[in-house]
Amino acid sequence: MLDWHAPAKRAGWPGRACRQRGQALVEFALGALLLFLIVFGVVDFGRVIYAYSAVSNAAREGARYGAVHPSDLVGIQAIAQDKAVGVSIAVTPIVVDADKVTVSVSSSFTPITPLLSSITGTITLSSTATQFREIN
Repeated sequence: MLDWHAPAKRAGWPGRACRQRGQALVEFALGALLLFLIVFGVVDFGRVIYAYSAVSNAAREGARYGAVHPSDLVGIQAIAQDKAVGVSIAVTPIVVDADKVTVSVSSSFTPITPLLSSITGTITLSSTATQFREIN
């Protein structure tokens, strides 16, 4: 009589199921490594886009303040520093001409993904904004 609850015996090598579980574990480890590399790469890409946006915004806001207050170089630098939220920047040079103000801002970015960091190293982000001076 056939017992429906008893597991069927499989033909093959002894311990085959154990080896298959080990193979599945290795495949999972390789797949998870690739998945995490892609996820952290996307996170780094988002971080670099945010940092560049902050650098660009800081240059634009500094130039806008300089268009209204062209003689206040310390104020231009302070406004640019203030507008760069979450990013450390360097504001150099500030050029004030007869009719326009130009502000250049730069920042360095280091990726958190080890593979990407070893390939690119530190990335320098920079932006320059020019505004025409306001006539008083």
